[in-house]
Amino acid sequence: MTGTSIKTILAIALLVGAASQATADTWDHIDQQAVEIQRATKKLRQATDHYRQAPHYGKLLGYTARLKAHATAARNISIHSHSLTALRNEVRLLDRVFHDAATAFDQAERDAAYGKGYIRGNTRHVKQLLVCIEDAIQYLQKDIELLTRTVQRPVYTAPARPVYGKSYDRGYRGKSPYGRSGYKRSYNPYGSGVGISIGGGSSRISFRF
Repeated sequence: MTGTSIKTILAIALLVGAASQATADTWDHIDQQAVEIQRATKKLRQATDHYRQAPHYGKLLGYTARLKAHATAARNISIHSHSLTALRNEVRLLDRVFHDAATAFDQAERDAAYGKGYIRGNTRHVKQLLVCIEDAIQYLQKDIELLTRTVQRPVYTAPARPVYGKSYDRGYRGKSPYGRSGYKRSYNPYGSGVGISIGGGSSRISFRF
């Protein structure tokens, strides 16, 4: 093996190693964001006590439970299967539930402001928790985009070397290669036309007409 070949192999190995490490780091970051959502959702669940007298209290409980479930599923994927398809689906559902939850919390605040229901205490931290969850979901979406580009990145392969040094079918496209036609045409050294041969060996005489 030549020195150039060794250097090429080492360079490829370094690139593969760097790509693998970058992918591993991305999955670790996904795990961190899922944990962040779990923590924020737990606090958000506790904060729903402020809305016990609000008409949407039951919905708020349901939304926080679903947020936790999807965040837990995303974390399990980041630790165990590393399935990009499954992760993309979980984050899509997580984002959808989050927007429904945020709308419900906002609606409860608006209703209470107009005398529909009652909210106990200061709920400023609820908005902060919602922003924290939203930021983490956006980070997850960016990580998925990064992993998608890594998986779909075209791998360079050297072009196949032509058997005869040139493209074999150059100038002959559309014509049947040898052996593919239904009959085997005899070679005629005189070109096209009809011919007959008389005799054999050195005394053979051929006529073309």
